[in-house]
Amino acid sequence: YALARSVLKMPGTLLAKSFGDVLYPKYARNSHNKNKLIEILWKSTGVLAILCLFPFGTIILFGPLLFGLAFGEEWLPSGQYGQLIAVLLYANFVFSPSNHIFAVINRQKIFLLYRMLNIVVTSTALFIGLFIYSSDSYAIALYSCSGAFMSIVMFFVCIRVCMGVSNEK
Repeated sequence: YALARSVLKMPGTLLAKSFGDVLYPKYARNSHNKNKLIEILWKSTGVLAILCLFPFGTIILFGPLLFGLAFGEEWLPSGQYGQLIAVLLYANFVFSPSNHIFAVINRQKIFLLYRMLNIVVTSTALFIGLFIYSSDSYAIALYSCSGAFMSIVMFFVCIRVCMGVSNEK
């Protein structure tokens, strides 16, 4: 699990940080223009969805094969975990532009509440996988899918919050 997570998360984290550094000033310049904020959010999310589809899709489809080729046959299980984790990492990366808007429009409380709910949902998913299904693979799959779902929820909450932004300076 650790190898799969490290290998898959590192490039995405660097790209998400770079992308966020570019987006934050755009959000700040348009913090009083709800239509522009929403437009930037939709466009940046769409661009990331397209850019990341091939690399994450490849891992989702061929994770064990790729890990086996790169690290040896004994690492095939890491490739299987990688397939499961890639769903979450793809969603986190694609919807990462939403993370910055809450600070720009001074709605950090909403973001904090979302993060707390995310912890509860993903922890519950892990618990179900480990203790009800007694399976590490189910636990990771449920964790990944619930985390991806929560990223989608955050995106739409962000859109909704932006709709309430005043268009006055």
